[in-house]
Amino acid sequence: MEVERRALPAAPFDHDPSPFIVIHEADGSLGEPAGTRSAPRPRVDSSSSSGSCSSDASSDGSSASATASPSSCSSATASDDYDSEDKSEDEEEGKEEDAGLGNNEKGERGACDDAVCSSSTAWVWVPGGKGRRRMPSVGLGKDLTDASVCELIRLNSSGKNSGYSNFDFAFLVRSNDEYSLLLKGLLDVQNKMKELTPQHIRQHFDVAFKQVELLQQFQHELNEAVRATQGHLDALAEVFQNDQFSSYKTYILMMPKVQKKLNHYSSYFQEHFPNFKKNLMTPSLRVNFFALVLKSLKSRGSKSERESLQRAIDYLNLVNRKANTEMTVASVMECPVDLRLSGDLLLVDEFHYVAGPLTKKKYTLVLFEHILLFTLSSITCFRLTTYCRPGQIESIESGPENELHLYVKPTFKQQFIRHVFRPRNASARSVWEEKLQTLVPSYRASSKKIVSVAPRTTDLLPLSLTSEYPQLQAALAMAPKTTQSDPPGSSESSNEESLQNLVVREENYIRQLSQITQENRELPRSVLSILTQVLSVHNRNILPKLRKACQQGLTKVLLCFEDVLDDLGIYSEYLAASVQVNHLLDSTEQPDPVTAPIHHFVFYLSWFSEQGHQAELIVDGLHAVVANARARILTEAIVNSRVDFFRSGKVLRCDTLRVATPHKGIRSGVYRALLFKKLIILTRVRAPFYEYVCDIRLDEVNLGPLKGSYPTDFRLEVRRGGGRGPQVFEFRARTQEARDAWLAHLKREFHGQAEAIKRQSSFSHL
Repeated sequence: MEVERRALPAAPFDHDPSPFIVIHEADGSLGEPAGTRSAPRPRVDSSSSSGSCSSDASSDGSSASATASPSSCSSATASDDYDSEDKSEDEEEGKEEDAGLGNNEKGERGACDDAVCSSSTAWVWVPGGKGRRRMPSVGLGKDLTDASVCELIRLNSSGKNSGYSNFDFAFLVRSNDEYSLLLKGLLDVQNKMKELTPQHIRQHFDVAFKQVELLQQFQHELNEAVRATQGHLDALAEVFQNDQFSSYKTYILMMPKVQKKLNHYSSYFQEHFPNFKKNLMTPSLRVNFFALVLKSLKSRGSKSERESLQRAIDYLNLVNRKANTEMTVASVMECPVDLRLSGDLLLVDEFHYVAGPLTKKKYTLVLFEHILLFTLSSITCFRLTTYCRPGQIESIESGPENELHLYVKPTFKQQFIRHVFRPRNASARSVWEEKLQTLVPSYRASSKKIVSVAPRTTDLLPLSLTSEYPQLQAALAMAPKTTQSDPPGSSESSNEESLQNLVVREENYIRQLSQITQENRELPRSVLSILTQVLSVHNRNILPKLRKACQQGLTKVLLCFEDVLDDLGIYSEYLAASVQVNHLLDSTEQPDPVTAPIHHFVFYLSWFSEQGHQAELIVDGLHAVVANARARILTEAIVNSRVDFFRSGKVLRCDTLRVATPHKGIRSGVYRALLFKKLIILTRVRAPFYEYVCDIRLDEVNLGPLKGSYPTDFRLEVRRGGGRGPQVFEFRARTQEARDAWLAHLKREFHGQAEAIKRQSSFSHL
C-alpha cells in the first residue's frame, strides 16, 4: 500500500522533493535542526528595513502578491544554483562546521540581502540530500513572499547591529495588514482557478483553500484584537494565546500532500500562476513569525509583561512543535512503537557512526520525549534501525573529536553496548548530551547503595510502598480542598490554632527522633544514618523557620515549606531504606521507631492537602518524594532492569503467571509478572531479589485472541516492525479473577491510548 503520509518537501527544489522534518522554534528550545551544517551568515546592515524588500508584480493576478512579494527575498536562483554547489559544499564542509559564521557568497544566494540567518531561525532539514544546507524558511523552503517574512529573518538575527530592537507595535500592525492582503489574494487565485484550471488539477487544492478561508477569518479577528491592545504588552500577549491558532497546525499538516501535488504540476503553475506556490507556503511561516515579533518586544516590557509575552511565545511554539511532531511520526517507517504516544519531538540530527554493533555509516537520530530512534534517512522517510527507551540508556559521555558515547542495555542481553557517534560539531554534541540526559533516570546517578540490609535474606524485597505503609496510600489519595464554607472570622481563628498545633507537632517529632537516635534500638546502621540526617534537617532548618512563619500567618508558612522542599527529599532515601527492614507492627505498647518519620511525613501530606490549592506546589513536591522512593525501591528489588521506574509509576499487580513464547531468549515457564500502567515486566524470583527477564511495553502490543486451552489463558502480540510478524506471549494465570483483572487493565490502557491518539489527531486540540 502506498503511504501518503510523507514529510514535506522543501519548496525551492521543484524536481527533487525532499522531506520537511524540523520546524525550529523561535526561542531555540529545540536546538539546532537535523543533519545540517551551519549556513553562512551574510553581513548585517543595521540601516535595513522592511522597505528593502521590494515587491514584484505577480502574474497570477493577486493584488496581495504584488504588494508582498519581495524580490530580494526571492529564491528563483536557488534551485539552479544547487546542483553546481553540491561538490564544492562537500569540500568546504569542515571549514563551515568549524566557523559557522563565514560569508561564503554561494551561501548567500536566495537569502534575504539584509538578513542574518542565525541558529535560532526556523529551518528545514532535507534528509537524504548530501551536502545540502539549512534554509531560513521556517520549515517550508526559501520561496518567501510576505514582506514581513523578510523582516522575520532579520528580526531573528544575532548580530550586534541587526536592528533586533527596532520592531515595534506599528510594525506588527502593518505586517498583519499585508498578510491579510496575501490571504485575500490566495482566495482570488482560487476563483481564477475555477475558471482556468482543469478539475483534475484544481481538486487537489480545494481543502487547502478552505483552510485559507478559515485563516483569513481568524486573521481579520486577530488584526482587530491586536489594534485594540494599543500596544499594551500584557493585552497583546493575551491575544496571541488564542485557540484558533490551531488552524495553523491544520494548515501545516496539509502541506506535505499539497507540496507533492505542487511539484507534480509544477510546469502548469509556472506557466499560469508562477507565484501561487510561494504564496500557498507563506501561511505556514506565520506562527513562527508571530513568536519572533513577541520575542523582540520582550525587551521593552516590565518583568510581568516579559513573563506574559513568554507564555504567548511558548503557546505559539507549541503549535509548531505539535505539527512538527506529527509530521515526523508519519515519516518514520517500520517502527513497532506507536510514536504518537511517545511525546513531542525534541531533536533530529545526523551522526556518523564510529564504533559499535551497527554498520558504520551515517545515521539519523530522532529523539522524542520517551524514546530514541536510530534511523536511516531517505528522500521520503526515516527507516528504523533500532531504538531505546528511558532506563536502557545507562550513561552518556563525551569522547575525543566531538564523539558522543552512548551506553545502552539491550532488552535481552546482559552486557552494555557502546554506540559511538560523531556529530557535526561540538555545539551539536552539547545540545544532544543535554537532551539525552532526560532519558537517563535521575535517581540512578544520584542514588547510593543505601541498602545492604541483612534481615531480609530469605524474604523477598518489597515492591510497593503502600503495601508496607497503608497509611501513606490514604494520604496520597487525598484530594485538595477547593472551598472554605466557614465564616471569615472563624476561619482565621482556626488557622491560627492549626499553625500553633503545627509548631507543637514539629517540636514533639524532633524530641522523638532525638530519643530514637540516642537509644539506638538495634536499627540497621544505614537507617540510623538517614534518621540522623532527618533530625538535623528538622532541628536546624525547618523548626526555626516554621516558628517565625507561624507568627506571620498561613501564607508565610506555605512559603517556608516551599523553601525547604529540597530538604524534604531526604524522606525518599528513608522510605527506600525503611521498607527493607523487618520492623514491628504499630502498637500502643511498643511503637515502632522505624515508622515515626513515616507518620510525620503522612501528617505533612494530609495537613497541606487540607489547605487547598494554595498549597498545591508543596503537595506536588511531597508526591514527588514518594515517586522517587518508589523508583529506588523497584531499582533495588529488580536486578539488572532496563526500565526507568520513575516514569513507570507504581506496581498495579504482581502475579505468578505461566508464560510461553517462541522467543529464543525467554524460556517457557513460571514467572513473577509485574503490571504497571504502561508496561509489563517479567521476572524470576531469586530471593530476596527479582531478576529482570524482559519488559513488554503496552504501546507496541495488540491483545490477541482470548480463547485458549484453559479459561485463565490470555495472549499478547508484541509488534516487531520491519515487516516481521508479532512476537506472541501466551499467559496463564492461577485464577480466573487474576486473569480478568489483567485483561481489565489492558483494555482500559488500550482504550486510553486510542483516546490519546484521537485527541492528538484532532486539529483543534494542542
